[in-house]
Amino acid sequence: MFEMGASGNGGDTGLGLAIVQWVVAAHGWSVRATESGEGGARFEILFDDE
Repeated sequence: MFEMGASGNGGDTGLGLAIVQWVVAAHGWSVRATESGEGGARFEILFDDE
C-alpha cells in the first residue's frame, strides 16, 4: 500500500501514500495502516518518542 505505484483505483497514480511514507521516514518516524473503530482506514504516524 505504501509502495510507489500501488493503487486501489485504476485512475490513481499510486504516489500519495508513497510520498507520505517518504516524508515520515525522512523525519525518522514510521507510518502504519490499521482499521478504524468504524471500519474504515486509519493511518497512524508514530513519532520516535512513542
